Amino acid sequence: MIIVDYTNPVVLIFMLVFFITMGVLSYVKKNAWFAMTSAIVALTMLIVHVALKDALGKEVLKINAAVDFIMLAINLPLLLIVDEIETRRGIIKKVFENKYKK
Repeated sequence: MIIVDYTNPVVLIFMLVFFITMGVLSYVKKNAWFAMTSAIVALTMLIVHVALKDALGKEVLKINAAVDFIMLAINLPLLLIVDEIETRRGIIKKVFENKYKK
């Protein structure tokens, strides 16, 4: 049996708190690193759950995969949004640095 099984309420709440915290930190600090970490964790958990489908029951696999897909569906757009904001901030910063150098 794997440790990260979302049918256990404690594990589910811990992972939800992790994903929400990383998403909020990413948006507040405008740093894509937090959203990227969260997306990588969600994708890794999806791969682990699918790879161990024989150890999990059919219903447990559905629940775990559903939670993983929901977390990916939330984290990937958040990653794109925050990365776009971070990129624009970098460009604006360079423009102002070059403007005041002259």
